[in-house]
Amino acid sequence: MIWELTSDFVKKQQFEGFLKNWAPDKLPRGAALRPLLNTFAFRFKGFSENPHQLLMLPETRAFCRAFFETWPFWFFFCDLRTPDLLLMVLCRLEKLQVLEDESNQLCKLSFEAEELNEFVGRALCAMSCLCKRAEMSESEITALSWQVLNYLQTSCSPSGKTTGGGSGIDRWN
Repeated sequence: MIWELTSDFVKKQQFEGFLKNWAPDKLPRGAALRPLLNTFAFRFKGFSENPHQLLMLPETRAFCRAFFETWPFWFFFCDLRTPDLLLMVLCRLEKLQVLEDESNQLCKLSFEAEELNEFVGRALCAMSCLCKRAEMSESEITALSWQVLNYLQTSCSPSGKTTGGGSGIDRWN
């Protein structure tokens, strides 16, 4: 399921329409919730196609911070096969810095590992709550947690290894 986040939606932070169907009290329980796992992709539409520039737009960053505070279930719903979750996580970080090279094809990202760790802890907690609601076993929840952590770690480095002790990303194509 692809959610297009238009510039108007992002600027106005219009969550009401989304929450009509996806607020916690609207979500199914038990086995009916499981098919929604890893099915959402959130795409910013009407902005620069360059993800480096998208990361630095104040309105996308403010939107991602407000969206997570309103609906912290990203790790449960977001499709780990796309870069969309990573983009939203990075936009959410207060102390993110993007340094582009002159070719505008590579960049270095810098952020504080503590801030990312705090966010990941909160997001994993929200994910775990939905997993329990979906009647997933502890081993299934642990496996999903590791999938999310692996996604974040391998997305933060083209070689699959974190760089700078997990405090930055060397490249984004």
